Amino acid sequence: MTDIVSEMSILSTMAVAGSGARAASVALGAVAHNVANLNTDGFQASRAVAREVAGGGVEARLAPTGAPTPMLLRDGELVAGSNTDLVTETVNSAVATACYRVNLRMLSEASSQIGTLLDIMG
Repeated sequence: MTDIVSEMSILSTMAVAGSGARAASVALGAVAHNVANLNTDGFQASRAVAREVAGGGVEARLAPTGAPTPMLLRDGELVAGSNTDLVTETVNSAVATACYRVNLRMLSEASSQIGTLLDIMG
């Protein structure tokens, strides 16, 4: 019975780590999209917002950053610029990359534990 409990615990750890990696991937995608549109007039940057999922793990969705939109003078006309902030996106990229790496490490460790458990049981 203890082996079954251990295996279930490892599998739930893998599920949580997998959801964390997916959430970090959404955040990295938002950063890439925002930076790609740094010079696109009228572009509104987005960010990943994570929420806890029942049973463990997280889920990410995109939401507007709410950053102010700069107004630019072009050919005598005011146009809305992109509200992407490169400094913020650099920080968001570093945080999301670290989260992704941590979750992948957890997946790797849990996978290794399953292998050890199967060796013991076999």
